[in-house]
Parts: sequence; C-alpha cells; structure tokens
Amino acid sequence: MRLFKSDTIWKRLLYLYLPILIMPGLLILYIANQVLIHEMDQASKKQAVQTVDVINRHLEIYLDELERISLFPYFHQEVMAILKRDTDWRTDEEKFQEYKFFEGLFNNIMLHPREDLLNVSLYRSDGLHYFNTRVYVSLDITYDWEKSSWYDHTIAANGDIVYTIPNDLDKRFTSFDHDIFYISRLIKGENGEPLGVILLDANFQGIEDILEAIGLDTNANVVLRDDQGSIVFMQHTQNREEIKHALIKGESNLDLEGEKLFIASKKSDKTNWEIAVAIPSAEISNSFVFIRTFVYYMLGLFVFIVIVFTLSFSRSITNPISTLRKKVKMVEKGDYDVSLNNSEYKEINELDQAFYNMSYKIKELIQEVYVYDIKQKEAELNNLKMQIRPHFLYNTLEAIRSLADIQDNQEIAEMISSLGSMLRYSVKKHGKFVSIEEELDYTKQYLTIQKMMLHTSFTIGMHIDEEILDCKIVPFTFQPIIENAFQHGLYGKRENGLINIVGEAKNDLIIFTIFDNGAGISAEKIDELNALLVKNSLDEQSKNNTGIGLTNVNQRLKLIFGIEYGLFINELETEGTSIVITFPKLKDSQCVDGGEPDE
Repeated sequence: MRLFKSDTIWKRLLYLYLPILIMPGLLILYIANQVLIHEMDQASKKQAVQTVDVINRHLEIYLDELERISLFPYFHQEVMAILKRDTDWRTDEEKFQEYKFFEGLFNNIMLHPREDLLNVSLYRSDGLHYFNTRVYVSLDITYDWEKSSWYDHTIAANGDIVYTIPNDLDKRFTSFDHDIFYISRLIKGENGEPLGVILLDANFQGIEDILEAIGLDTNANVVLRDDQGSIVFMQHTQNREEIKHALIKGESNLDLEGEKLFIASKKSDKTNWEIAVAIPSAEISNSFVFIRTFVYYMLGLFVFIVIVFTLSFSRSITNPISTLRKKVKMVEKGDYDVSLNNSEYKEINELDQAFYNMSYKIKELIQEVYVYDIKQKEAELNNLKMQIRPHFLYNTLEAIRSLADIQDNQEIAEMISSLGSMLRYSVKKHGKFVSIEEELDYTKQYLTIQKMMLHTSFTIGMHIDEEILDCKIVPFTFQPIIENAFQHGLYGKRENGLINIVGEAKNDLIIFTIFDNGAGISAEKIDELNALLVKNSLDEQSKNNTGIGLTNVNQRLKLIFGIEYGLFINELETEGTSIVITFPKLKDSQCVDGGEPDE
C-alpha cells in the first residue's frame, strides 16, 4: 500500500485514475480487434477460393488456344500429304523444299507478338524430324525421341493433347536456357494410322500474362504443381518451401513471421495440374481498414483526453526536469555552453545551478588540456626538425671549402647552387606539410651534393606516380633516410652503388620505398629495429647503429599522422636495405589550420 501513499499528486493520479479510466477502452479494443480478425480470415479464405476459380478459367482458355495450335497439321492438306509421302525416293531439292515449307509454317505459328511458343517440332513416324525455333538452341543430334517419356505419354493418349514437364533425362538440347513445358499430340491419318507427333515448347509467359491481367496483389503467390507433386511454376520465389510443404499437407493457411497466408487449390481438368494461390491476410484487411481505424481513433482520443487531464497537474514539475535533461544531453554531445533557468521550485534551481557550475569547470579543464597538448606537440616537432637541419649543412660547407682548395672546378658552382636551394627550402618550409614534388626536388639537390662530395659512381632511380606529386608529406622525410644509407649501407662502396626511390598510392595510403644495395642489416637486427619503430622509440645503441635520421622521421610521421603510420624495414634475401614509408593520402583541401590534417 506504500505505492498509493505517495506524497506527490502525479503518482496518485497515475496509479489510481489512469488504470480505472483506460481499462474499459482496452477491453473494447480487444473485442473489436478479435471480431475484425475473424471476419478478415473468412474473407481471405473466400477470396483465395474465388481467385483460384478465376485463374483456372483463364488458364483453360489459354490451354484451349494451345490445343488448337497443336491441330494445325489437320488444317493443312500439304502437311498431311508430306507426312503420308514415302521419303525414300525424294530428291535433294524436294527435301530442301520440304524443310523450307515447314520452316515458314512454324514461323507463322510463333509469330510476334506471341512470346510463349519458343520451339515447334514435328517428328515423323519414319524417323524424320522438322524443327524451328525463335531462340538460341543447340540440338542434340543423337537424341532419340521415341525413348522419351513425353513421347510415350503422347502415343498412349492416341491423339489427345498431352502436357508434360521435361525432366533431366530428356536431353533434346545441349544448350537451352529456358523454363518450358511440352504440348504434344499424335497426328493420325484417315484410317487411324500414326503419321507423326507434333511437339510445342512453351515457356510460362502466357501464364504470367494471365496473372498480370487478373491483377493480384504483389504479395500474393500462384503455384502450379504437376500430378507428381513437383512445382511446375511459381509466380514469386519467396516462401517457396513453406508453401510447398503446406500444399503437401493440404493446409489452408500458413503462418509466417508477421504475416498469414491463406491457400486455396484446384485441379485443372485439362492438364491434371494443381493450381494453388496464396493470398496474404493484409490484402483483405484493406477493406476493413476504415472500421478498424475508426475504432482505434476513437479509443486513442479517449485515452488522449484521460492522459492530458491527468498529467496536466504535474506539468509544472516535469517541465523543469525535462529542461535539465536536455542540458545533460547537450553536455554529452560536447556543448558546454548551458544557461541557467529560474524555476518556482527551490530544489530544481539548486540542481540547475550545480549542473551549470559542473559544466563550466569541465569546459575550462578541456580547454587547458587541449592547449597544453597542442603546445607540447609543436615543441616536440620543432625540436625534432632542428636536430635534422644543421646536421648535414655543416658537413656540406666543409666539403665545399675542401673542394675549392684542391681544384678550380665548375662542380663548386653546382654544389653551391644545390646548397642554396636546400637552404631556401629549410628556411621557408616551417609548416607541417609540403608537397611530395617539393620534397623530391629537395632530395635531388641533396643527392647532387652527395655525389660530388663522395667522388663515387652510384645510380639514382626514381619511380613516382604522377598522381601523388601534389599530395602532402612531412618536410625532411627522405633526406635523413638517404643520408643514413650513405653513412652505413653504401659506405666504402666505390662502384655500382644504387639508391632507388619508388612512390605509389594504394587506396587511401601513399607508400614510398627507399632501397640501397649496400651492406644491408642482419635479420635479427631488422626485427629488433622494427619492433622499436612500432613503439616509436629507439634505445641509444639502436640510434648509434642506424643514425638519428630514422628515429626523427618515424617520430614526426607518427606525431602528425598517427601511430599507425611511419617507417618499416623490409628483410631482403639479397644484400641491401629497403625502408618503407607509409602515410595517408592528403591534398590541400584535406589540410586546415596551417597544415593540420582535416579529420
């Protein structure tokens, strides 16, 4: 009884008055719904039976037409004359004329717009065969029609029409991609002697035209079964097995998930096939929609009035709570700019003030952490880039000075030009991104200087997809890796040195491979270095062995693009080292705020 002793008006009204007022309406709704369901079931069963009768009448009219077509030899004296004629003494010209005659005759039978007759065959008693088709077929020349089941049934019918479904054993065609049924008849002379058999191959277009003309609902289904119980034709494939089992068991309705089907069937006197139709209850329920809708609307109006009358007393309490709930949803979505609202209730005001203070402090903390994180990354990136820039330039200046002392050579001018380009690149490119084309130009200037400094013969290969040249990359990515190749891999190699740079796009990634044919790295060392590169940290011993270049480039790529990108060292079966660089495919439109990736 504590539930009914609640100290709030809202609970008293909810637990006492709502059930008393709503229960009679629910009882009326239940009774009306049961009556409607019963009436709909009876109407569905009646319509299913009527639909089967209509389909059967139309089907028999259609079959009568096919039967008349099968009688065409009796209406052509020349056809009967040819069937009676002895074929042993025919000349080649006579044979040709006979085949041309039947070809034209069969074409007339299959005239457009008729689409149901695909093939016409005439089998003579003496073994000759005339055939014409309107589709692509490939006849089996070894086919013996006298051993087929349809031929046996036709002979047994003694001139009556026979409808047959071809089975797998009937191999008339080696290539024929159509669902068909046979219409066959024995042709007899005046004395009753068999002259031959006419065979028509028809698809189910005529039956489909009948169903379309009747105008069944799109969810209704029509099934034809032969006298063996096999499905000959099904208008739609959905629920095929369920309908088949229901027909085998003789069930008149079928309950599916969320739908009820009513099934009626009838046997055709002509074909001995069973015609079955499955109609969903929803098709019949449309006629009861008005009554059911009216009952539902009246009950809904009654319930609405009761609910509005009851809950109007608690509106002054629920509105402030709903407002506070909306503010909580705003904060969940990241919007911390909530406002204070005044309520006539002191408790609601205290809750609103406390929530406002909490959201304001959360906003301040997030802003502080965000600014600190940005400054920390900027400082790390600047520190890493400053380690790379002077490292190579001092060595280059010393090489230029030494080369000038030794000889007066145009190489000095070329080195100075390349160095100038590199200095301009280093000074101007302070953003997080440059184009791949700019980074490759910088790398080419570096290789020009290296070639003059080392006085060695080595080959540079670059194979870059043109589509990625305007994509973005972190500055000073390639030069540290190539410098590491000169210092470790190609060190001491005076001839046949090779550095190959390959760049390509794969889906949303850009992959660069830098290969040198130097001394290489042992498999154990490669595994160790790759593990450390994945962790984004190298110990001091690894730094001494591989140089600062790999460390800085890998850290910068992971800081800017994410930890899933960076460097990887391939293990090669031959000598040499292969470094793989992966980063996302970005263009100008995908970089905002001074070069940050647009996520």
